[in-house]
Order: sequence, then C-alpha cells, then structure tokens
Amino acid sequence: MSVPSAIDNTWAPRLREELVWAQAQGDKGGALWDPVVNRRVNLGVISRALVLGLDGTRGLADVISAVADAHPDRPRALIEHTFRTLMLMNLVEGSGKAILERVFAVRMGRVPFPTLVLEGSRFGCQGSGECCQNYTFGPLSDEDAARLESLDLATHFPNVKPPYIVTVEREGHEPVRNLASVNDRCVFLSEERLCGLHRVFGAESKPHFCRLFPLQPLPTIDGLKLYDRGECASFATSARDGQLILDQAPAIADLMPKSFDLLHPIVLVDDETPCDYGHFLALQRVMVALVEARIGTAAETLAALGRLMGRFLSTLRACPLLRGEPDASLGALLALPPSAFYEPPSSITADDWDTLSCVARDLLKLVGPSVRHEVAALLPVLTTRLSSEFGAAIHLIQALAALRSRGEPLPDEYRRVVELPCDPALLEDVLRLSYRQRLFGHQALIDERPLPALLRLAFVHLITALGARLRARIEGAPAVEERHLSFAHMLALRVMRREGAGQVLAAYQPDTFTLLDAASQLL
Repeated sequence: MSVPSAIDNTWAPRLREELVWAQAQGDKGGALWDPVVNRRVNLGVISRALVLGLDGTRGLADVISAVADAHPDRPRALIEHTFRTLMLMNLVEGSGKAILERVFAVRMGRVPFPTLVLEGSRFGCQGSGECCQNYTFGPLSDEDAARLESLDLATHFPNVKPPYIVTVEREGHEPVRNLASVNDRCVFLSEERLCGLHRVFGAESKPHFCRLFPLQPLPTIDGLKLYDRGECASFATSARDGQLILDQAPAIADLMPKSFDLLHPIVLVDDETPCDYGHFLALQRVMVALVEARIGTAAETLAALGRLMGRFLSTLRACPLLRGEPDASLGALLALPPSAFYEPPSSITADDWDTLSCVARDLLKLVGPSVRHEVAALLPVLTTRLSSEFGAAIHLIQALAALRSRGEPLPDEYRRVVELPCDPALLEDVLRLSYRQRLFGHQALIDERPLPALLRLAFVHLITALGARLRARIEGAPAVEERHLSFAHMLALRVMRREGAGQVLAAYQPDTFTLLDAASQLL
C-alpha cells in the first residue's frame, strides 16, 4: 500500500507513557485515562487498534496500514482521521508537549497562577439595581448563609417576610440556597433600586456573588482569568468609564472561592473535529488581539473572526500526520497578522438571508412557553418585561433578514427604528468591549463548542444595535444613548446564555460562517 505524502514513515509514534488503559466492561474499544488533564477518553474499534499499535517500534504508515488490513471495511481516510484526532487531543507523544507541561506544572503548584485581566478593562457600579431583578440570586455559599443568618434582618426589614434564604432542589443536582425574591426582585432591594443589605449593614454583608457581579473567574492553565460577563444594565458606561479591573483585583481576590477546578476540556470545533483546550486557548488569545487591532468596523471584525475560526477548523481537519503536529500548523496559522482575516464582504444569497431569518425565528420561540417552564423549574428567570423587549428585537432581526431574502424594501415602521441616529463611535466602542470579554472568558464556548458561541456573538451584536434603537423609540428619544445600548446589551446576554438559545444555535452550526457574514452585513 502506498504511503500518502502527508505521513512520515520514519516517525515511529508512541502513545504518551503516562496514559492509563481503562478497559470498562462492555466497552467495544475501551478507554484511556489521562492523569495529567484528569480526563477519560473513550475509544472506538479503530482508535483502540491504533492505540495498541503505537508502541514506538513501527513507522506511522505501517501502523495505519496494519489497522486498514485488519479492518478492510473501514476507509483508510477514516483511520488517518482517527490518528489525527489522537494527535489533536495530545494523546500521542510530542503532540501538545508545551500544553501538557503547563497543565502538569499548574496542577502541581510549580508555577505562579496569576490573575489575568484584559488590559484596560474596566468596571464601576452605576447603581441601576437591574442586577437585583430578573435573576435567581444564588447560589449562596456556607459563608454567605452564615453571615446572613447572623444579621438582625427582622428588625431592619420588618416588611420582608422570612424565609430570607430559600433552598432549591432539582433532580440530579445538589440542593442550592438562594436569596428569596418577590416579583422577580431580591427581597432586600429597596424602592430606590438600591441594596438594603448594603445600606444597613455595609457592602461586606452582601453575598460574594453579589459583590463580584458582573465579574466572573475562569481558571485556565494560563492563569485565573477575570472578565466582565456583560450582564450589567450599565455596560456602556461601566465598561468604558469604570475603575480599572486590574486595580480592583486585590479586593476581588477575597471574594473568590478558595479553590478552583481547572477548566481543561476537549473542545468540539465541529462534530468530527475535537482538540485539546490548550490549542483553543491559543486561538482565544489571537481572537482578542484581532478585536484589539481595530482594523475594520465591529461588523467587519465579526466577519474576520469567522474567517479566523474557519481557518482554525480547516487547519485541524487537514493537519499533516507528521512529527511536531498539530503544534507546527496551528503555530503558523496563529502567527498571521490580524489583517490576514479581513477580506471584502462576501456575497450573501437569498438562501443565506433566509437561514438568518430562520435562526431568529427559532430564537423567538424562547420567549414563549419555555419561559413558564423555566420559572416552574426555578432556573434563571426571564420576566415578561425582558421577554417582550427581547422578542421585539429578535422579531426585527427576523423581519430584516426575510426582507433581504425577498429583495423587498423596508416598511416605514421598520425604517423609523433602523434609521434612528446612533453615534457610530459609541456603538463601535461598546461592541468591541463586548467582543473582547466574550472571547476572553467562558462565553467563547457553548457546551465546549466554539461555533455556536460565535453565532451567539453575532446575535449579541445585532440585538445590541437594534434593541437599543427599539428602546430609544419606545422612550421617544431622538437618538440612541448610552443607557439604551447598555440595556440592549444586557438583554442580549441574559437571554442568549440560556440553555435553549445554545441548543438553537448548535442546530445551525454547519451554517456558522455564512451566518456570520450575513449578520455582519444585515445592518
């Protein structure tokens, strides 16, 4: 059998020696346990055969040929793809060596574990009180609960009926304790939309999650990332004019959990292409740098991010089966300048516009019966007020895309909204600040998948831009102001982080890159 040019038969690869065979009864292929990343990898028939052949004594082409001869019903391309997958998950000796060394050093406490904050990122509470509404207020830690129980709440809050803490039990989950709420408002929220606990007992009396909001920690091998989750109702002001988060880091450190589980999953770039999280972390750094380069508009940057992700995926899919991969191919891709991913706008077809309209239509269903289901299940609540405003913004996106699909002009009622003046520099600033935080933190993935997360970024962009105009029109304002952008951005992130939204976006994963181009051109 001829040796494909992408395979070096002088390379006799072996499985990493620290991997442990974890045969489970009934498994067709068995499993490997990776003690470095604390992860079990299930094996199929072909991956098991390859694993058994990777003993360092035979050239790779010979190993693949032996597996192909033993399984003549399996295409050789599938066998090569399976070996590539083992490489992408850093299971083959030499693949992802620097990542694995870093994971081991972090887990063993041999290297510093810094707090990482995006340069220039800011937050300062504006006292809107919106974060004390339309949420479930928890979970409370043991320390939070003990501190609240030590306070004389009955004397200072005679109008608040106990219990002040409620325990929520859900099948398959540990019980959690939350602050009580009435009409979707924390029971300690005053009529002036200020925290009653803070007013009476001081900031230190509040639960840690309240004092940390909207900042969120993310423990990675790079360090403890601290980012703005973006759900503050004053984002356009707090993220632009607030105090530097880096300056707040020492005080924030006291609010963090004392220990973390290091996040290091397998990332499913698409249904057939997994890779180790360390490779995706490197991509995240480049995506943030692309936003910071400020080469084009925010919309053009959205399309460029899609091209970068597309190149990342194609690089993984075509990774040569050679010594030093996938590190060499990914390193070359991620070393390209940001300008490499900016191109003239793609041509959007009627079918593309129709697909964008269909995604919006499916997202619109989130504000229907599922809202009542979530309330009943005591999951994060989307109130009627937020539902109606989200629904209006998504409906507008659906209608605009459908009109583009049919080549029809905007009706006057839509035009009055879309053409409402908005300072382009302000909008650009808010969207770029949002992009940076989303791509830096947890929100770069949805269920370990980056493509649905990119689609979410696109819809956050659209909902922010259109929702702000809708909000301004409702108020009768002559132009969009900071508070309108802040509210629309908060609305987009609160709704789009829900499980149902992730499921909708995942269903359109094959259309990701076309949808990103369409979203970038919709407005």
